[in-house]
Amino acid sequence: MKRPQKYFVFNKTSDFSRGWGENITCLGDRICLPDGAERGVFWSRLLDSREKDTVWHHLTLECVSRGTASVRFDFYCAPARTAVWHGAARDLGELLADPALTDEDRRQLSEPWLARTALSPRDILLHDLTGQYLWFRVELTAQGGESPVVGNLKLRFPKETWMQYLPEAYQPRPGESPFVERYLSIFQSLYSDLDQEIRDVARCLDPDVVEGAYLEWLSGWLDVEDRYLWPQEKLRTLVRRGMELYRIRGTRQYVVEMVELYTGHTPWVVEHSDIEPFLTDTGRASLLKELYGESPYMVTLILESSALESTEAYKALLRIIDNARPAWVEVNLVVLTPYLFLDKYSYLGINSTLDRYRPLHLNGSSALPFTRLGGEGEQVLST
Repeated sequence: MKRPQKYFVFNKTSDFSRGWGENITCLGDRICLPDGAERGVFWSRLLDSREKDTVWHHLTLECVSRGTASVRFDFYCAPARTAVWHGAARDLGELLADPALTDEDRRQLSEPWLARTALSPRDILLHDLTGQYLWFRVELTAQGGESPVVGNLKLRFPKETWMQYLPEAYQPRPGESPFVERYLSIFQSLYSDLDQEIRDVARCLDPDVVEGAYLEWLSGWLDVEDRYLWPQEKLRTLVRRGMELYRIRGTRQYVVEMVELYTGHTPWVVEHSDIEPFLTDTGRASLLKELYGESPYMVTLILESSALESTEAYKALLRIIDNARPAWVEVNLVVLTPYLFLDKYSYLGINSTLDRYRPLHLNGSSALPFTRLGGEGEQVLST
């Protein structure tokens, strides 16, 4: 009966933090050198297969190397947990976890069990490693001032080989080098990787899980335009609500929802129908038309200055609004300032609360003191 394969993974900060590192920076699912460092090492914790005489199978990883010798793996395999250190018997797991031991101390301790070395690997066959306990050392060396990156490690065991499916004539005899087994392992690794990708394909369709290029690819399915304008978490929310928003596309509510998703603030909306009753007053008609437009297809969106942090965010929002509006509608985006200007966008209780007098400050930004409008701490959008 075929035994199911088991595995250890190193794909998050907590996995790497259980080991020991020197000049190593952990970036979630991967490790690299900190800025300016030329060399760093990482030692894994002691990995226990819980079976005697385990034959280990395979290690897969994501490795971005800067040269043939920029990443070095050393694998150690032992049949028992007991080790002799400075003349005393100690638990091997406790020794490897001891923060007082240096890299050189750990290499001297582990030297009797060194089983394999690999340089800048993408995957490593471990069929020649036999023992219940395994641990490894990763040495990173900067090349051209750039750090290699190693992450998403998955170590499988016990050994699984396609040789079991071949006739007895192809089975290696005692003492022979199993060439056929090593040759088949190439295709077995390709098959296993492809099978795992197929199993994980559902993750690529989950907006709560995917990141980076996969998230942008998923947003393309929902016809999200200029998706590079959206920060990742806001794009994730947009994709999650994609079907809901698609049903109201081309409406006033859709434009409002898109602005709220991007800025976190709900805009005020002024349409021509809102000012139409006041256009009969000739004294106010010209001002209203100047502020909100004469066309019945003009819509004005008004936002507080705190909704946008920079000129780049303002320009990005203009682009998002342009993609969201109906083709026949023209949108005027107004960002309120906390100062009083007559015949401009001043609204009682929003940006027209009289504040206390403030004296002149020779700081390069004011020539005369203003009576500032708005609450304490409001900022003016810099354009």
